[in-house]
Amino acid sequence: KALCLVLELATGGDIVEKVSSEGTFSEAAAVQYCRQILSALAHCHKRGMVHCDLKCENILFASKDPASELKIADFGLAQLVSGGSKLVSGRGTPEYVAPEVIERTGYDAAADMWSVGVLVYTWMAGVFPFYAPDRDDDGGGPP
Repeated sequence: KALCLVLELATGGDIVEKVSSEGTFSEAAAVQYCRQILSALAHCHKRGMVHCDLKCENILFASKDPASELKIADFGLAQLVSGGSKLVSGRGTPEYVAPEVIERTGYDAAADMWSVGVLVYTWMAGVFPFYAPDRDDDGGGPP
């Protein structure tokens, strides 16, 4: 017996590439993209799945078409939660994670919502709203 993973091919690149080539998003574009991400997360959260690593590099365009759908990628850190339980292991990319993840006080799907806020901010401003001072990069560059 063998394990076989079948994955969807997303040929449109990620949000980082789009912001780098076209600049920050308009409010209308950010709203459209945010709705798609929130819809996908609602599906995951309803089933008890917390992504734990939402970031610009993990948001992909299905195709190069300007009206392309977004896809959430890299569920490698995702965790299942049920019955009001909380996660405590620190997971994710520092610039995007909620305070409760960093503090390890217990978190759930709401931590993904914090990350969505960071995503939208970076899409529109071109910089992170917060910096991770222990990172080697300058922290203030485009996402």
